[in-house]
Amino acid sequence: MNPLVRQRSISISLFLVAGLAVIAILGNRSSSATRNRTRTRPVRTAAVQAVPYDWLQMNGDPQHSGNNTKETILGPSNVANLQFLFKVLLPQGATLGVDGAPVGLTSVVTPSGTRDLLFSTTKAGTLVASDAETGALVWSQPHPAAFGGMYTNSSPAIDPNRQYVYSYGLDGYAHKHRVEDGAEIIDGVWPQLTSLKPQWDKATGALAIATAASGATYLYVAHGGYRDDQGDYQGHVTAINLATGTQNVFNMLCSDQLVHFALAPATPNCEKRRAAIWAKDGVIYDDVTDRIYMASGNGPFDANTGGHNWGDSVLALNPDGTGSGGGMPVDSYTPTEYDLLETNDQDLGSTGPAILPSSPLAPPGFTGRLAVQGGKDKKLRLIDLTNMSGQGGPGNVGGEIEIRLLANLIVTVPAVWINPADGSTWVFVVTGGFSYAFRLEFPAGVPSLVQKWQSSFNGKSPLLANNVLYLANGTAIRALDPVTGLQLWTDSGHHGSLHWQSPVVFNGRLYITDDAGYLTAWALPPPTTPTAIPTSTPTGASNATATRTPTKTRTITKTRTNTPTRTATRTPTNTRTPTPITPSRTPTAAIPTGTTTALPTPTVTPSSVVVPALTDFRDVRRPGDISVGSDLGGTGHPAINFTGQTGASGDAWITVYDSMPATVDPDAVYGNVSLTADVLIQTYNNKKGPGLLALFNGGAGKKGLAVVLNDSGGSDAFFLAAVDPATGLFTTLSTVSLGPNILENVWYRLTMDVVVSGSNVTVTAKVFRHAAANDPDSPTGAQVGATLVFSGPRPSGVDATGEVGVLAWAVSCVVNSSATNFTIYP
Repeated sequence: MNPLVRQRSISISLFLVAGLAVIAILGNRSSSATRNRTRTRPVRTAAVQAVPYDWLQMNGDPQHSGNNTKETILGPSNVANLQFLFKVLLPQGATLGVDGAPVGLTSVVTPSGTRDLLFSTTKAGTLVASDAETGALVWSQPHPAAFGGMYTNSSPAIDPNRQYVYSYGLDGYAHKHRVEDGAEIIDGVWPQLTSLKPQWDKATGALAIATAASGATYLYVAHGGYRDDQGDYQGHVTAINLATGTQNVFNMLCSDQLVHFALAPATPNCEKRRAAIWAKDGVIYDDVTDRIYMASGNGPFDANTGGHNWGDSVLALNPDGTGSGGGMPVDSYTPTEYDLLETNDQDLGSTGPAILPSSPLAPPGFTGRLAVQGGKDKKLRLIDLTNMSGQGGPGNVGGEIEIRLLANLIVTVPAVWINPADGSTWVFVVTGGFSYAFRLEFPAGVPSLVQKWQSSFNGKSPLLANNVLYLANGTAIRALDPVTGLQLWTDSGHHGSLHWQSPVVFNGRLYITDDAGYLTAWALPPPTTPTAIPTSTPTGASNATATRTPTKTRTITKTRTNTPTRTATRTPTNTRTPTPITPSRTPTAAIPTGTTTALPTPTVTPSSVVVPALTDFRDVRRPGDISVGSDLGGTGHPAINFTGQTGASGDAWITVYDSMPATVDPDAVYGNVSLTADVLIQTYNNKKGPGLLALFNGGAGKKGLAVVLNDSGGSDAFFLAAVDPATGLFTTLSTVSLGPNILENVWYRLTMDVVVSGSNVTVTAKVFRHAAANDPDSPTGAQVGATLVFSGPRPSGVDATGEVGVLAWAVSCVVNSSATNFTIYP
């Protein structure tokens, strides 16, 4: 039975009770200048009748407006009551981090029950589905970088039919997965080729989906280049018709060639370089003009003299990705100083155009469709999407309506908003130095951005939700009043460092991903249902009183900073996790052939995060030296304890997770897996330490992969090795020096990510120290030492699948290590 059954956090209370709760909240509100998370007494949150909604792509809609008008639970009246909900490490998230914003789908019928799901794409190309209420892993699907892709900053997108989610996978293809179980659709159409050279073409922007005026629905995948403008890339967009699978390609350089370019000297190719489409919002669709828009970074521009190169430009295309013919876009905007932008690496396309909703302040007869375009040159340009250069067609330069100069370069996605108080149109821009709010006005009948406030709150791309402005930086996430810029709420210390991540509000909860690979969430306190208990009242009393005993309608799983949500389960549902099948691809300049080769795998994994009970482990070696009880450090935590003497050659103590302890056979085997555990070393003498174990098999000649925290005086280390269960000896594969930083009787967190790709394996592991030395349930602090990374052939005897567990190791000493909080992320 899966213990992570989703519970609704919103209940319907009696009208009178709801009214009393609202009064209680309003009575406790502080001024916007001083309001924060600290409260002197519990605050009851009024019950709200909310309508669940989906969040299908970055910033919620094809315009990537960043304005969530569907949110009704979380708003200005209660945002000050937000509380930390959970923080979970996403599978493969620790490898490179998670840069894209999550997308969400409500009431998905999964094999483990009906859940609201969040979908995230890690920079390593793994698509992850998480329970939106608890953070628990529902499924994950890695996409090996088969053709040399290094990482992606993109976000996934959900099909409007709610059946499929699309993600980029580092291999030059867009992948299609079922939302309920992650199974990849592989046929003559999917996956879809989006790059023939992913080692140079990077998918930075979010995947986007739009339904055009024709009724056709398209998926858009934009490509740029990796950092430092290196390599053979031109910047291009692939538009895929989701009904037919046909696609069109438009290149920002050599746009007269409507193909995917090959790596030169192979053909077709383009001798020009750069002009990446690298803005986080990727491709924008506008339903008013029925066009898509995208902005290019620095690169050559010669379209004003009859050429086909569009560096530092904003282009408009038809919804199917085609232009006006001959490799020309439908329309374009290019600043007059395009050559200076190219020379100084001041990309216009550091962000995409933000479309401004129509304003009631516009003069009668105004027919323009306005957008703002930021840039690395610190300029915010106001342009008209119906005539982008003001000169009636593509290839012209200049023509912007207005330019505003800011203090910092703009690499974030603006958010737009309609103020419900007066219907006015606003745009919010957040930079590395300041936040800005502009209102669209029409002095003398001409559109203009009028600055309403500027704040020292800096950060990444902002989001509006139910008239609250959210933004985050590397230390804090904030909620602001969009009209005044005053802070309504803030939280720091929960999410990790940020690159281009942006917040998401989805059905009453606030989420953000970070560079350490975590998904963090905040929510309002659980609602209470007061139960009236009459008390004796003197006869004739004018006011009867009642004692109310609140009854919570939802229990929030205990969570910790930098710690995945732990939900104990002794017998996980052993549901076969769909494994992506790698197609046999013969890339061409157009659409892939679709030839597929099934690569079956015996990997069987539980369908959700597993936190085994300590009694659910099977001893493999030295069972008399492995016990379950209070940890050896005397702090009283339940733990698996390893004690015993070893010789000069070294030895290992091994215990593996057994999903059915009453049986003698292995009951769960894992291929790709993420493991975490808290470990402690009681005393130091010579070399020893605890660790994590993966891909373990106990047959003749079989081995497992282990990461071990080695306490060795002033030369401590963290190492990866192949362990032989027959001898207990290790063969070291990779080592990271930790100096003298591993202390006795201090709890440390170990993480281990394992990805198997054919005969190769990649292992990424980290060590963190807990904030409270004697408490493994305390938050984790900074990482200790560097990240351990190994990528290469699987060692002899290590299979592609195997059991997982914890172990200890020692050389010429007594081992005395403890392990607790062991968690499996299949």
